[in-house]
This record gives sequence, structure tokens and C-alpha cells, in this order.
Amino acid sequence: MAFNSFQFLYFLIACFVVFHGLPERFRSPFLLLASYYFYGSWEVLFLILIFSSTVLDYFCGKTIGNSKNENIRKLFLGLSLTGNLGLLFVFKYFDFFSVSFAKLFAMSGNSYSPIILDLILPVGISFYTFQTLSYTIDIYRKEIKPINNFFQFALFVSYFPQLVAGPIERAKNLLPQLEKLSGVTADKFKGGIWLILLGLFKKVVIADNLSRIVEPAFDSPGVGGGFQMLLALYAFTFQVYGDFSGYSDIARGTSKLFGIELRLNFQIPFFAKNIQIFWNRWHMSLSSWLKDYVFFPLMLRGPLRDKAKSSLFVSMLLIGIWHGAAWKYAVFGLYHGTLLIVFESTRKIRKKIRNAGGGFQKKCWSLFCIVLTYHLAAVGGLAIFGCKWLARLKQMGETVIYDFSFHEKGFIMLGQMIYYVGPLLLLHLYKEKYGQDCYKEWSWSTQLLVMWYLLLMILFHGTVEGGYFIYFQF
Repeated sequence: MAFNSFQFLYFLIACFVVFHGLPERFRSPFLLLASYYFYGSWEVLFLILIFSSTVLDYFCGKTIGNSKNENIRKLFLGLSLTGNLGLLFVFKYFDFFSVSFAKLFAMSGNSYSPIILDLILPVGISFYTFQTLSYTIDIYRKEIKPINNFFQFALFVSYFPQLVAGPIERAKNLLPQLEKLSGVTADKFKGGIWLILLGLFKKVVIADNLSRIVEPAFDSPGVGGGFQMLLALYAFTFQVYGDFSGYSDIARGTSKLFGIELRLNFQIPFFAKNIQIFWNRWHMSLSSWLKDYVFFPLMLRGPLRDKAKSSLFVSMLLIGIWHGAAWKYAVFGLYHGTLLIVFESTRKIRKKIRNAGGGFQKKCWSLFCIVLTYHLAAVGGLAIFGCKWLARLKQMGETVIYDFSFHEKGFIMLGQMIYYVGPLLLLHLYKEKYGQDCYKEWSWSTQLLVMWYLLLMILFHGTVEGGYFIYFQF
């Protein structure tokens, strides 16, 4: 039941009407049933996994929170980590590592047939695994107390707007809201509709239409010349952004309709002035999760030498392999880790350059940094992310460098990109200057006009029952 389907639209309308027609004490159980129905619509057997994870972390959390014995606390924290990460490993990574080890042994002259489980990857398992882990870790750190209501905790794990592709929520933000479901206000309703329309525009208008430019170029990099290949690389950055941030917007908008605020997951990342700011704006819930539960623990107590750089490298490697069981994702993480280390190592030099000139020179330097960061982080990084295998990445690069020829189709592609992406860039420029929620300050007529534009673009240019969301596979 994808967000860009009529099935979800009917489901959402029904949930909204029933939810607000129920007394407050029945709203939480209803949302839990609706969330299980939503997740079960993908595959009923997936419910067994998410329920098992819920039971495990609920009882581990209560034991950790209620025990004063440090050994018992560590034991049940370890049980939570092992159980959740074990399930994630079996379903997502086992076959990949099994085949990789078999290839490694074959290189040394020894061969064996790898064990292949060939299991279906449960939708959203990477997201809800990290969400439940943060709950038990925060209890162990004594930052929060365990919840006593099992069904509210089950709703925290399975809450349908953000279940499949985030944002990855923290218990201290979401649980208090789930404990008191007072319903939607007029402002939240208006904000929810705005975010849903904006998210659908990003997905079915921008991402799905750009996929028609990207996929042929990525499948056959040598066809069409370097200009088309370069345009496809640019288009892919906006396709991924439109696809994933569009999902996050719909998730936040849907949640607002029930009076619940989800965290922001994207904050105009393509206007970031350096790689560090880029990761503070891109998939913010994942990057902040790894910062809090991997980077800082390694920095403070880890066994690694040169802890800052090593912890950064490990964190970015984990971001890479979190995305999928393939070497290209590991390379994606290591690539961004290298960029972050270079950024840290050149901090003094960059500061001298920035402070060397006057106001005009500083503006030029800022613009240069934005363009450079976009090309390094988005174009370069997402090219690794999007190529089907690493050898294809080399072919794509050679096409851009050695066969940079212009064709009529390339200019048609450029016109399509400007038509679909141009309005979004204008909105982002406005947000960069006036703030993320600047639309709230618009007059009612301006808001209505923009929402009508989004709706008309969705109706006339959106793909009906469009393609899957890219991050569903993670």
C-alpha cells in the first residue's frame, strides 16, 4: 500500500474519519490496528517479524529500566542488540556475505557452494530496527524511562506513516505524543495537506518523470553521448531527493492529520556549503542516529586510534551498508567518509580563503562551496549509489569525459529537467532565505494558489499508481 496509490488514499480517509470519530481512549488501539493492517498489506508474514521485535524490546526495555544490577542491564541490552541486528542480518545481509566469502575463497584456490537463504526482505526492516534499538539504548543510558503500556509501545514501533521508510523516530519525541491523542487542529490539518501535496509533487511529478531520463542512460551509458549522461547524473540527484524527501513529506503530512508531529528528515541539502552540512540536512534521522549511537560512543570509549577520523569513517561505512547488501553501498559510505575527513583536514585553509576578501568575494566563495558540495556529495556520491554495479560507474565516467557530444535529445532532456525541477529549486531558494516553514507566513490566497499548482501538476503530469519508492528496498 504505497503512498502514491489510490488504495492508500482510501485507507487514509477512512482512518482519519474513524480516528476523529472515536473517544480519545480508543484512538491508540485503532491506530495500532490500522498500522498492522497497513504493514500486513505488503505481506502478512512480515507482521510476525515486527511483532517479535516489539515484544523483545518491550521486555528488554522494562528489565533494563527496572534493574539496578549493571550486569543484568548489559545482558538485556545485548539481547536487544543481538535479536534486532540478528534479524536484520539474516534477512538483509546473510546471502551477500555468504556469496562474498565464497568468492574470496575461490580466489585462493578453494571453492565451496555458499548457503543461500533467498529470503524476501521485509519492507522497512532497517527503519524500525534502528527505531526500536534507540529505545532500549536510551533506557540503558537512563535518558528515558521504559513505557508500561505494551500496546502504546507497539504503536511506537509500527506507526504507519513513518513505518516503511522513516523518518527514524526517537521514543522521547514520539511516545509522549502517542500517549495523548487529542486530534488535529486547523493549523495541523492545513500543514498536513500542504506536506502531502508537496510530497506527492516531489514523487509522482519530479521523481517518476525524471526516472524516464535516468534509467535509459544508466542502463546504457555509452548510448547518447556524454552530455546526456551528465544530464542523467544531475537528474538522478533530484530523482532520489524527490523520491525519498517526497515520502518523508507525505509521512509528516499524514501524521499531522492525526495531530502527531514527526521529525524533519530533509532540509534543503543541495544548498549545503560543505559535506558536513550536507549530511546534517540529508536523511537527518539516520545521520543523527549514527552520530548519537555510533560516532560519539566510538569517540569517547572506542578502541580506535585517531578516534575522530576513525569514528567518522566507521559511521559513514555503516551509513553505506545500511542502504543495502552490495559493495557499491560500502563504497558509497567510504566515499563520503573520505570527503568528510578531507573537509576536517582542510578547515584552516578554507577559513583563510573565506576571510581573505570582502563581502563580494565571500559571496562568490559561498556559491563556489555550494556548487562544489553538490557535485561531490550529490552527483558523485549518488552516482555510486545509483549504478547497478561498480564497473558500470567507470563506463558512465568515461562516457562523460571521452564522448562529450551534444544531441537533440540532450536538449529535450534539459528542457524536461527545467520544467519539473525548476519550481522546486525556486521554492528551495525561498526556504533557504526565509526558513523551512516560511509558507506559514504566506497569505491564505498565496497558499491556496501554490497548493492548486501542486494539485494540478500532480493530476496532469503525475504518474497514476506510480513507481515504487526507492527507499522501500532498504
